[in-house]
Amino acid sequence: MNLRVCIFALALCNQSFLLSEAVYLTSPEKYETLFGSEKPMITIYTRLSNPPCPPCRKIKPYFLEAALSHPTISFCVVETTVSSMNEVMKKLTIMKIPTLIFSHKGQIISRHSGMLTKSELEQKIAGFKAAVQALHNK
Repeated sequence: MNLRVCIFALALCNQSFLLSEAVYLTSPEKYETLFGSEKPMITIYTRLSNPPCPPCRKIKPYFLEAALSHPTISFCVVETTVSSMNEVMKKLTIMKIPTLIFSHKGQIISRHSGMLTKSELEQKIAGFKAAVQALHNK
C-alpha cells in the first residue's frame, strides 16, 4: 500500500466522516426497521408545524446537535401531525409533546415527556448509553 492510499484511509476513518444527522420518520415501516435494529435509537415526537409547540422548538436544536455528537445512536424525529405515524404514536401512548423514546433492539429503555435543557438531554443520553452497554454485558 502506498503512502497516498494510507493517508486516504486514515482520512476516511476521521470521526468527522462518521457524523450522522437526525432522520425524519414518516412511515411506520421505516420506524419499525430502525426500532428493531442493532443500533440504539432515540426518537423525539414533536410538533413543529402550525401551531408550533414552544418546548418542541426549544429542544429541537439540542436534539439535532446531539445527533451529530453521538454517531453510534440513531436520532429520529416524528412530526405528530403526520397522519401515517398515528398508529405508532397510539401504540407508544404518546400523550404529551415533546416526548423522547430511548430504545434498543425493539425494547424501550426509557422515555421522557416535556422540555429538557441541553445538559439534561446529554445526561439522558449518557444514561441511555450506560443502559445499552449494560444490556450488552449481560
